[in-house]
Amino acid sequence: MLIHQRLDRTAERIPDKSAVISRTESISYYELQRYSLRLAEWLALQGVCRGDRIVLQLPSSVPLVGLIVAASRIGAIFVPVHEETKQGNLEHILMDAEPKIWITANTQTLEPSVPLQSIKSYTIQDIREAATQCAGDELTGETYAGSLPACLIYTSGSTGKPKAIVSTHDNIAFSTDAIQQCLQYRENDVIGNFLPLSFDYGLYQVFLAFNVGAAVALGSPADTGPYIVQRLSAWKVTCLPALPNLFHSLLTMGRRDASSLSALRMITNTGARLPDSYIMGMKQMLPDCLIYVMYGLTECKRVSILDPADYSRKSKSVGKPLPGTACYIVDEQHSIVPFGTVGQLVVKGPHVTPGYWNSPDQTDRSFRMWGTEGERCLFTGDQCSMDEEGYLYFHGRNDDIYKQNGFRVSAIEVEQAAGSIPGVTRTALIPPEGEEKATLILSSTLTVADIRERLSDLLEGYKMPEHIVLLEQFPITGNGKYDKKKLRDWIEGVKHGL
Repeated sequence: MLIHQRLDRTAERIPDKSAVISRTESISYYELQRYSLRLAEWLALQGVCRGDRIVLQLPSSVPLVGLIVAASRIGAIFVPVHEETKQGNLEHILMDAEPKIWITANTQTLEPSVPLQSIKSYTIQDIREAATQCAGDELTGETYAGSLPACLIYTSGSTGKPKAIVSTHDNIAFSTDAIQQCLQYRENDVIGNFLPLSFDYGLYQVFLAFNVGAAVALGSPADTGPYIVQRLSAWKVTCLPALPNLFHSLLTMGRRDASSLSALRMITNTGARLPDSYIMGMKQMLPDCLIYVMYGLTECKRVSILDPADYSRKSKSVGKPLPGTACYIVDEQHSIVPFGTVGQLVVKGPHVTPGYWNSPDQTDRSFRMWGTEGERCLFTGDQCSMDEEGYLYFHGRNDDIYKQNGFRVSAIEVEQAAGSIPGVTRTALIPPEGEEKATLILSSTLTVADIRERLSDLLEGYKMPEHIVLLEQFPITGNGKYDKKKLRDWIEGVKHGL
């Protein structure tokens, strides 16, 4: 099923139901359907054809959602880009994606090296005006195979420049249906989405809403601080996708008035694992709220989900593979290892994407024909293990595994151990680089000496970080994760005091 077909199906069934909500506007499923048709007509008038790229550098909003659906209607490939993307990365994305159209919140000026003569540039105000000038009367549009690309999602690359992962309509359809089987979103749900739509975790909240007719409430990072409870209460949010930083705000502010969060029935987490203390704190504050721990990569969207009923006995697990997904743990020779052994995770399923845009060599390294049946699989590079019941355990990405005193150490393990100490609220382990030693950065009311003493009870001596430093506020990336690059830069600035 194509993206716009999922919206159309719901618009026909419940036309007056709210589809998208924000601070300033609300739109029903029928209105969103008509709006996306007008935008699709406008895009076609600008010469956008099947396979053309459309860069959408916009805040989470009704126009952004409308443009995503409109791109699907004409077979174009949408490229969501965070509105605060820095000039250098933006220029790289524009030159790499070679879009027919680039739409921004405000007019921007780029360096002469960017071939703007081939890119039509518009602002969000242009889009609002265009939507009133086109009729969009015809529901018929292009019919094409779901195997064609739907979007490019840019993520951090090993070269320092963003790399784009290609997702097809079939990839998106499978992932949406499989996630829905596990989470069971409902028509009367309000999904509080404070994540940017340039982040696949945020983007899929829109697809999941379309799937069942739920409403997606689009917030901004500014909403996730002191006013988070007020915003969730005002929107009557029932489902909340959350990263650790949002969890921290919710725990801090929610304790003052937990009754304001009575509508919240489900919280999901992926992208950065939650400390156990956050999960236990949320269970105490909202005992009826289900908390789903999930794990995935943009290259295949979602890998596994831990059923909340299993948390008490599998608290360190990231759950079982999605329905229709097969996972294997292999060694360096790509042979399957015994249960409980740490190795590289290999994923097989319809959600495994075609690969990286304009990067055939990198695609060939990560996406390979493998196994007795020679099926296409994703070699994730992530270090995982699997127990005899099929539960997965995440031990770190390649960059999170480092050598210390001759031993392999997982940054994730150190962070989780530190996060389990009462009084510690944020943790980030910065692996060693060159002559520098591993540094554990925390937010805590405890002293460094107290933390080191308690951590030594939880970790073997060879895993103990050389340096432990306290930092009250952590820098956050555009996707809401802790910004380890900025944390490393901060360490460099104060290393003389370590």
